[in-house]
Amino acid sequence: MTRLKSRIGSFIVTIAMLAFVLPTSIVSAETSQAKTLSEALLKTNSAKSIESDGKLSVKLEAEGLAKNDQQQYTEISKFLNNLQVTFNAKQSQKSNGKVSRQYVKTTANVSGISFNGEIWNEKNLKGKKTEVKTIVKSPQLFKMILPSQYTNKYMVLDSKQNKEMPKMQGNLNSKHFGKIISENKELQKLVLTIAEKYSSELNLKSNSITNDGNVYKVKIDDATFKSIIRKVVNLTAKNSEVQNLIKDYTITQMKNSGASNKEINSAKIQMEYMFNKLKSQKFLDEFNQNMDKLNDIKILGDKGIEINYTIDKSGYITSTKGHIELFADLSKLEKAFGKNPNDNMHKGTATANIDFEVNNKNINKKINITLPKLTSKNSFHWNLCEKPQPIKVPCEVKKNPKDIRTFDKVKCIKVRDIIGGDNTKYTYSKGNATIIANGKTLTLTKGEKNVKVDGKIVNLKSENGYIYKDRLYVPLEVCNLINVNIK
Repeated sequence: MTRLKSRIGSFIVTIAMLAFVLPTSIVSAETSQAKTLSEALLKTNSAKSIESDGKLSVKLEAEGLAKNDQQQYTEISKFLNNLQVTFNAKQSQKSNGKVSRQYVKTTANVSGISFNGEIWNEKNLKGKKTEVKTIVKSPQLFKMILPSQYTNKYMVLDSKQNKEMPKMQGNLNSKHFGKIISENKELQKLVLTIAEKYSSELNLKSNSITNDGNVYKVKIDDATFKSIIRKVVNLTAKNSEVQNLIKDYTITQMKNSGASNKEINSAKIQMEYMFNKLKSQKFLDEFNQNMDKLNDIKILGDKGIEINYTIDKSGYITSTKGHIELFADLSKLEKAFGKNPNDNMHKGTATANIDFEVNNKNINKKINITLPKLTSKNSFHWNLCEKPQPIKVPCEVKKNPKDIRTFDKVKCIKVRDIIGGDNTKYTYSKGNATIIANGKTLTLTKGEKNVKVDGKIVNLKSENGYIYKDRLYVPLEVCNLINVNIK
């Protein structure tokens, strides 16, 4: 399930960016509401200390999908539908500004499985160097990616001791929604800077921000959303100052995370290549042509993006509450971007509804963040532990199952005989089955000569399953694909 978890992580990151960064570009509209909201966002970002409680939920819906699309949707929805994430984040900074600490506690419910994690982070500016120490505790995650002796211990990532820290820290942070939100401030500030500085070029709708007392509403419909994307990409491609702002932001964040000079220089080369490609007329022509194709194809649903910001008497944002409705008409997208627009392979519509809320308190008040007391028995350094192993999910297997039957000269075993344990799963409905075991997800539609393992189609020598007395039996070949070896 590694790839799927990675996709889920990327999905959450994308939603976080939509929810907390993109709407701030609207403040370029030259109205009193936009000015007030812009000042509140910048002021809240500059707070020396703050505590935030947040939550995010996802609801997926689809109708009229083609058979293949329905199978993929069913698999994805098992993990993303009804996804729920909650977090508590604290941040404090010493008066000299040289030492800062963050704490994030996250709980995520994915496909009925709960994941909990805690992160403590300390940044210490010493001269021109920034020393970073991150402590992570996440038993469920460690159980899946590390040898068993590390499951209930603290993982320590220390920039002074670990050359691999920026890479590993990035991988771990991508799995914690709260961490994404707490470190979003500098990026949001960058977007605000660009939006305000180039408001005349962006020329966004002034009626996108309204207020009712101290509650300011940002409303982005489908047309505005696409307009923002088009204008920002074209502005970035043609304006070297905007490119430099992005480069400076990226390098600063890398330095603050303890990245080495080699990694920073590599990032500079990659960014140079990216911006050179972005500046080419060929890229811009293709990009704008694709945006033209989307003129009559909705990306956002009727509800669009709507975010309510509550600003207190001191000018700080104390509450952010919003909703995002993403929409896809697969038939229209196929006709606009498919290689064979007349094939009609895809049809139907899919909608994702994302709700989120963040409440801030204790702004600029004393917030104590105490790092865990580490000992050699309760902690380990990443660079000292063994190389992470593939995900291992406990799977109880009967080595000599009695119920082996032969169908069409193919030896098969009852699925219920090979699945067990807390982290295994088996579902069957109307000919479609999902089997999760040993870190792999296998799906099949009974009667076909193939299965999907972690989303990839694997062809078989025989049919993939048989029903006997209302029970599903699968060939031994299928068992081998999820590392269940029957003896």
